[in-house]
Amino acid sequence: MSDEKLNALYKKAIEIEQCSKSPRLQLIHNQKLYCEVGLGTYYPESTKYMFISLNPGSNSYLNEQQNPSEACSQHPTFAQYLDFRFRYAINMRKIITAFAETKGISYEESLVQFGTTDLSIFHSQNTSDLKESFFVEVKESLPILIEDLSISKLQALILSGVNYETFFYNLYKQGSPIIGHYYKNTKQDWVVSFRTTLINNREYDVYFITHISATRGMLDSSLYSIGHELAKRL
Repeated sequence: MSDEKLNALYKKAIEIEQCSKSPRLQLIHNQKLYCEVGLGTYYPESTKYMFISLNPGSNSYLNEQQNPSEACSQHPTFAQYLDFRFRYAINMRKIITAFAETKGISYEESLVQFGTTDLSIFHSQNTSDLKESFFVEVKESLPILIEDLSISKLQALILSGVNYETFFYNLYKQGSPIIGHYYKNTKQDWVVSFRTTLINNREYDVYFITHISATRGMLDSSLYSIGHELAKRL
């Protein structure tokens, strides 16, 4: 992503944070603090498949508002993101490794076809603790998410830990047909998919997979199974 585009996205996200009506964020604003925002990372010229999780992890509260230029300078590429040592990145890397093996291509060839973003731009440690704040923050984050999903070659969304209600309430274009429904139901490596139109008036393949950063952890065999399944269907 160009520095100019990234800077514009950070600027918009920081403005959204400043004006947020989220009870959680209003509370920290009252304490003269700010919530750090986080953007997705992907290759606009080649990303076909986007992992989507709930929100950037960690409680990152700042003493002063973020600077878009500084945020840009610290923004990782997707390859750098996958080298981070938190569970979501580690497990995503395993899925992409299995995907590449099944497709018979190198990990590097596979890597540039993927990216990741979140339903919410706002950092938080645990979405289950946010209650109504989470739903407000997801709604406020939609302009950024839609920009992430509107890159030209994107074909499929891979939703990790995102429930159907959240997807249909926020991203689905009401009345659009659900095409080619598929359901594989096993304990940890389940995959549900269909094709439909989102609120940006584009059709995508939509995949729901189990929460790959769940605190109980995922078996490597389950992660590889998900990667193999995605490779067969994407």
